[in-house]
Amino acid sequence: MRMGAMAALRANWGKLLGGAVIAGSLSACVSTAPVDVASHEEAYLIDCSGLGQSVGDCMEQAREVCPDGYQVISTTGADKWGSGREGAASLLEEMDRGVLIGCQ
Repeated sequence: MRMGAMAALRANWGKLLGGAVIAGSLSACVSTAPVDVASHEEAYLIDCSGLGQSVGDCMEQAREVCPDGYQVISTTGADKWGSGREGAASLLEEMDRGVLIGCQ
C-alpha cells in the first residue's frame, strides 16, 4: 500500500509542483514607496493590489512605516475621492487598492 502511495505521488508531482509555483507567483507583497507631499515631511504610497490582499494589508504596512501614527491623505476605491487628483495622489488612479499616507 505504501509503494502505491509513493507511485501516485511521483505520478502527480509535476501537477503538485506546478500548482505551488502558480500560487506563489499570484501572491504579491505590499509595496511601499516614499513620496513628496507638501503637507507632510514623511509620506508613503502603499500598494496592496495583490491577489488575496486587502486595504487592511495597507493599513498594517502604514503602522509599520509610521510607528508614531499616520494620516490617510488619499485612497483608492472610493467615489468620494473623485478624479482629478494631483501630485502623488494621482498615482493612486493606477492601483486597485492603495493608500497615500503621511506620518505624524
